[in-house]
Amino acid sequence: MAQRARRVAVAATMAAAVLLMCGALMVHGRVGPGVEMAAVERDSAATASSAASGSSRTGLYTAEQHASTLAVLQAFAATMPWLGWTGDDFCAWTGVTCAASGVTIAPGGATATATLPNLPDGVDYALVMVRAVELCGGAVTVSGTLPASWSRLERLESIRVCGYGVYGTLPAEWGSLGTLRVLQVQAASVAGALPAAWSSMSALSVLSLSRTEVRGTLPPEWGSMRLMTEMALDETRLSGALPAEWGSLRSMTRLSLSDTALSGPLPASWSSMSALEVLELVRTGVSGALPAEWASMRSLQRLDASQSRLSGTLPPEWSAMPAVTSIDLQLNSLRGSLPASWSRMARIQRLTLQHNDFCGCVPASWSAVATLTVSVDARHRAADCATAAACPAPAPEESSNAQSSNAQSSNAQSSNAQSSNAQSSNAQSSNAQSSSAQSSSGKSSIVESSNAEFSTTEEPTTTTTTSTRQPSPCAVLNCVSCAPGNSMRCDVCCTGYVLTAVGSCMWSVGEDAGSTPATTAAALALSAVVVAVSAAVM
Repeated sequence: MAQRARRVAVAATMAAAVLLMCGALMVHGRVGPGVEMAAVERDSAATASSAASGSSRTGLYTAEQHASTLAVLQAFAATMPWLGWTGDDFCAWTGVTCAASGVTIAPGGATATATLPNLPDGVDYALVMVRAVELCGGAVTVSGTLPASWSRLERLESIRVCGYGVYGTLPAEWGSLGTLRVLQVQAASVAGALPAAWSSMSALSVLSLSRTEVRGTLPPEWGSMRLMTEMALDETRLSGALPAEWGSLRSMTRLSLSDTALSGPLPASWSSMSALEVLELVRTGVSGALPAEWASMRSLQRLDASQSRLSGTLPPEWSAMPAVTSIDLQLNSLRGSLPASWSRMARIQRLTLQHNDFCGCVPASWSAVATLTVSVDARHRAADCATAAACPAPAPEESSNAQSSNAQSSNAQSSNAQSSNAQSSNAQSSNAQSSSAQSSSGKSSIVESSNAEFSTTEEPTTTTTTSTRQPSPCAVLNCVSCAPGNSMRCDVCCTGYVLTAVGSCMWSVGEDAGSTPATTAAALALSAVVVAVSAAVM
């Protein structure tokens, strides 16, 4: 009996030891590596409550932090009375999680409605410990506008608000949330523009505004959000061009802009998004060519720009993309041949290219990639694809340019030649007039100028000039006009004079010699000399 009693005592002692060990593990919140226990939350709540009451046992929050945080949480409690948040120990409230880093508000699975509250005045927000507001998911129906007063929460790191009961606009004041890392407002009725002031959210890394009514353009200022890694703006009413400034978003890994009215070309500067892995531009108005510069996007894995307005050809340079696995460009207006070099994409698995204007056949090098799935129109795989879907001969751009240049040169030469001819003709006419004014031995001389002085060397031009004889000045005394082309023979004499056989003008014989004035006598004498000279010349 004594031996059995000792064995029972030993067994009881061992059982007590096991219970003590389990109790110790429960206090630390774990029953094995990596398994969290609810006791951790209870312990945190208890220590937070102790700190609020002035105890220094935990030091989770100071009394001032507790009081300021409580004032903010009571604003939420007033708009969500179904939560039953009463008392001062907010760490014990359902849907409130306390940690050394701050307080998370997440009502979770309660089936009720929640109105987004405005925050009270008279609170030292530097001491408010709220770090996250989670109102997405579960059965909570959220309504109201996005309060601008939330910009006072200096420690806020995450905002998640979902529900079509949320309306109004995106508060520009939220741009002052310098610690905010995650902002999700989706499946909501919020409208208005994307605030340019949000570029001041220097810590923001995840932004989702999917399935909202936001409209307007993409702010170029957002290109300064250097820590942005994921942005979802799909299924919105956004429009306008893709900002070239967004090429500075070098931390961006995923960008979704599908189902929007965005338009314009794909910016070549986006090749600087060196971390971008997924780019979605499905059902947009983007147009123009695929930038060859995007070949430098070393991290790009998936590009989907299907059902858009892209044109031009597939850039052979994209064969240098080392990480791309899927490219979907179906239902665009792309043309040209399918580049054989794309088979060199090291990780390519799928090319979806049907419903475009390509020509030719699927390159044999593509078919040689066993892991590649290609979706193209049937004509590019047909036996007669080389002829039935033949690519047109490349436009002879250089030849065309040369012909255009020659035509311009020819026109210029022709113009020069015409100008030269006109100048030459004018010069000849001028020379002819000048020449007609000169006389040598009683005969006129006509000088014809050469065209060589005025013609171009490229295209010589010969011009025939016809000179016109002009009346010469008359040298016969008492003569009104000389004979055409002869200044020494009069044609019409002055009144009182008669024309002689040699073309001189003599005083009329019917006149009284005695009444002839001395000047007339002198004139008769001079006329006699002229007659003699004229006779000698003739």
